[in-house]
Amino acid sequence: MDSVKFALIVLGYVLLAPALGTVIAFRDTLRRPALMLMLLLTALPPGWFTLTAWSQDWYRGHARGYQGSIIEILALALLLAAILRRRPELRVALLLGLIWGFYCLLCSLSLLAPYEPMFARMALFKYIKLGLIPVAACVAVRDAGDVRAVLHAAAIGIGLNLVSATYQRYVLHLNRVHALFEHSNSMGMWSYMLGGVLLAAATTRTVATRTIGWWTGGALAGGALTIMSLARGSMLCCGAVYASIIMLGLAVRPSLRGAILTIGMLLAMALMLLKSIDSIQQRVALTSEQAGYEDIRPILLVQARAMSADHALGVGWNNYCIANSRPLGDKYSALLEQYAVDRGSTIYDEQFMRNPMVENIYWLHRAEVGWPGLIGYLLVLAVPLPFALVASIKHRKGLLGAVAAGFLITTVVLYVHGSLERVMVETKNLSAWLVLVGVVVRCATLPATRSAEEVPPSSLEPDAPLAIRGRIIP
Repeated sequence: MDSVKFALIVLGYVLLAPALGTVIAFRDTLRRPALMLMLLLTALPPGWFTLTAWSQDWYRGHARGYQGSIIEILALALLLAAILRRRPELRVALLLGLIWGFYCLLCSLSLLAPYEPMFARMALFKYIKLGLIPVAACVAVRDAGDVRAVLHAAAIGIGLNLVSATYQRYVLHLNRVHALFEHSNSMGMWSYMLGGVLLAAATTRTVATRTIGWWTGGALAGGALTIMSLARGSMLCCGAVYASIIMLGLAVRPSLRGAILTIGMLLAMALMLLKSIDSIQQRVALTSEQAGYEDIRPILLVQARAMSADHALGVGWNNYCIANSRPLGDKYSALLEQYAVDRGSTIYDEQFMRNPMVENIYWLHRAEVGWPGLIGYLLVLAVPLPFALVASIKHRKGLLGAVAAGFLITTVVLYVHGSLERVMVETKNLSAWLVLVGVVVRCATLPATRSAEEVPPSSLEPDAPLAIRGRIIP
């Protein structure tokens, strides 16, 4: 059965993607829907758009099988369509692909001596394909209309999850909801990541009022999902992102509409906090009763540091939970076991067969793939920042600049959040971020023209069809 699944995965990339890419190349009207679908799929349950062969569901690592994804198939199709049409933006997209490939190459050095080679190969298979996403998003964006489409997809995805989360909270009476995600933490991170970009787009003065309302609603829904996740780190980061974007918008483009938006956002967030205060109190009480669970994070950092000191190239990509657990990881499991003994617990070997993973994403890289992999990862994180800064300055009076500024603020907060939780390890979160990376990098290379998003608000009324359709205004 697993062999059949793997064959279907390979056929998806080898046959379906080229066929779809050929169609898109000669029917450009399909390009924008494919781009929107790439982001929208990250809002759905993983089982709806992925297929996994030789799945290891018991494993706590970040790759649990050989996984194929419709998002990646769409990305490959868009890339092949751009190649067939010899699009000029392929050059900057190639830069993203080369950097991601260099990162994978550095991480693959850990495959020389991993604890369990199978899990390392699963990670390599997963991450090489993920590199298609930012490249495809970059070549798929041709103008501001495509960026608007991506924002619409983000708002729709957040809305779907809000409906699911509301059902879980008020119909199923779940204290901590996860909507269409596997875990509430992942939902919270994804929500404020996309919500921050939507909020930044909503602060621009050059977009139709009804569109501003749609994106503002998406940003509010993202904030609501983050609060409903009850993930304290995500709630704090969401507040930092939203406050920074609102203050930046008021400082750069002060207006009555901006002031009204700010007041409305503050009131809405306050109401959502009040509505969720009972759940937040229950969450705080629960974690205070389970202090041992919270206190385990420092000892996991000790494990990661010990692995880093012993293995220059890491214990193996996707091998952390093998190296820190019995039976192969007795040395590092002993650190956790001694910690439990010091707290008065009785040790049973079977309790330490599947130890948890370190939360700090940087120490996770250092432990699994060594200094080479960590350097490659930091390079991947650094590349989008100058492009976002350039785009935010170059298009500072329009939508593209607002989106780039929102991405820049949100991404910086995500990087800080990564020191507390594994923000961009979960496939859906990482895929969504990579789509935004490709979009923002392309924004930096688009010319600063007077598009529909850069004309006075008075021109964006229903009787101005050219502006609404996103055509270039002479």
